[in-house]
Amino acid sequence: MTKTGKAIALSLGAGVVVLLLFKAVGQLFYALGRMLQSLSYWGEEAAIAATVILFIYLVFFDKD
Repeated sequence: MTKTGKAIALSLGAGVVVLLLFKAVGQLFYALGRMLQSLSYWGEEAAIAATVILFIYLVFFDKD
């Protein structure tokens, strides 16, 4: 697998795992109330941002 292919696979895999974790936390927050549900929205946004940052790092800065 090429470096770019590895980076894409790593970032997508990590992004999905983080997103699933935040979804689970979001469900817990939903059960606790609407105020906490709004926090789970920001958790999902943070997961997406982390995926993009990881992708950029792996493609441009990881010198494997």
